[in-house]
Amino acid sequence: MWHPEVDNSEVKVYSRPEKGTELVVIRAIAIVDDAEPDPLFTFFTSKAGFKVIDPACTNHDDPPFREWSEREEVAYSRAPMQPPVRPRTFLVANIVDPAERLFVSKSILDDALPPGDDGAVRAVNSFVLRTGAAPGGGSSLEILDYVDLRGDDCPVQASNTWHVHSFVPEMLQRLRAEIAAGALDAGRML
Repeated sequence: MWHPEVDNSEVKVYSRPEKGTELVVIRAIAIVDDAEPDPLFTFFTSKAGFKVIDPACTNHDDPPFREWSEREEVAYSRAPMQPPVRPRTFLVANIVDPAERLFVSKSILDDALPPGDDGAVRAVNSFVLRTGAAPGGGSSLEILDYVDLRGDDCPVQASNTWHVHSFVPEMLQRLRAEIAAGALDAGRML
């Protein structure tokens, strides 16, 4: 069962416990009045859009390990954290379906693949983003997200609190700043 967590004029965020863990899955719904669905989706799946989703991650600073097509890849991402929390790394498969305006990013645990023994903690994340037409114009933005930062240096409750109350609202603030700066204009998405 989904529990309402954030409900304001910008976003609704719901959470539910992940079975067998203390972690939560979040679902968020927002209306972006000043962007149409296709340009918004194109932005989110660009390097600039990835930085809006999570500005700390280095997801597209390096080339992917394997690229099956222009919109399917396996990549490595690193997220610096505030000490004493150690950096987190993610090994992710990113898949983009422009026809459905759907972006899926799924990370896995695999000790045989990089980064190796650099002191970082391999974390796990499943992220889904979809844009659609909103009633009355603009776009609807739907997000489903699960994150397990793993490791004994980041309490689960602290991770859940950030995930539920900060992740999507802060992402929307960054998005609105980018829209105001003209980031969705043709040719500005790098």
